[in-house]
Amino acid sequence: LPTDEKGSGGGSPSPDFFDPDKFPGPFSKTKIVATIGPASSSMEMIEKLWLKGVDVFRINLSHGTHDQHREVVGNIRSLEEKYRCCTAILLDLQGPKLRIGSFVDGPVMLEKGQMFTLDTNTDQQGDSRRAILPHPEIFAALHKGTSLLLDDGKIRLRVVDCGPDYAQCEVVVGGRLSERKGVNVPDV
Repeated sequence: LPTDEKGSGGGSPSPDFFDPDKFPGPFSKTKIVATIGPASSSMEMIEKLWLKGVDVFRINLSHGTHDQHREVVGNIRSLEEKYRCCTAILLDLQGPKLRIGSFVDGPVMLEKGQMFTLDTNTDQQGDSRRAILPHPEIFAALHKGTSLLLDDGKIRLRVVDCGPDYAQCEVVVGGRLSERKGVNVPDV
């Protein structure tokens, strides 16, 4: 750290240390990263974040649609034109993750002991009795007694019957399940 004393340092930091215009220290490299989600994806909210000093807008591509992401990127680029300034967009690309589909009436509650089916039928959205799991390779690896973890392990299912395109499961640990949550098969 630069100090008030000449030479080897050891004194208190000089006032210039805290002024990034006079001393380009570690503070000048700090960036503000804002994650864009449902509550912050409107043009108005993005502009508020921009005006508060956001340097990087992060978009999690695990959630939302291509059209929604395209709109957010367009909103950010519009602000660049409006304020004649560039910003960065960080696209968060998650590795392969197995996810269930969407639910017709929003999130569902799974109760311990109830039966819940996972299947590959993408013609219907899920409900409190079933969910889409569009990954036939999972069903090929399942057998009676296999555990399935949903939503980062918050919900646990046990397979009681299965075939090439479905798994009938008993809910071992229930909870609220919303669309596009991850599925893990720890026994396979």
